[in-house]
Amino acid sequence: MVVIAYVLKVCTYIMHVILYFLFLPVNSSLDLSICLYDYLCQNIVGSEDYVKLIRLMNASSDQINSDKSYTYITSGSFGEGLELKESDLDVMIVEHDLDVTGQMKLNDYRSDKNYFSSDIDDVKPGFAYLRLMKGNTTRNNLLCRVVEGQLFLSSVLFQ
Repeated sequence: MVVIAYVLKVCTYIMHVILYFLFLPVNSSLDLSICLYDYLCQNIVGSEDYVKLIRLMNASSDQINSDKSYTYITSGSFGEGLELKESDLDVMIVEHDLDVTGQMKLNDYRSDKNYFSSDIDDVKPGFAYLRLMKGNTTRNNLLCRVVEGQLFLSSVLFQ
């Protein structure tokens, strides 16, 4: 509901700016994009400095929370410094003991890592199935689902 109110507010402002431009001389130096940028900064997003501050705070928090095993990355609109009402918090976690590869020679692996191969057949664009090739199967039973006798990484189990 809040998003709809923002959209209507922005559309109303754009209409006012367009009408204003229609009655200005052709050589007017007023720039529509600057007007829209100023409106968004003042009423929805915040100033450029505020956005930079939020991004810096996110980067600092990610750095503090990360360690040798995991890297945390705040993403989504908040990760970009946009603190929008009713927006959720998106955090990506990179686990360093997992490695995804297109092809792997069976003798080129470390015992402390888990190796997955990517399979892009019969999936939506931008997605892949990740099949466990080598690794700690006891631990991966918590992270993987068995499909036709093979272990596949399951995002459902991470939620």
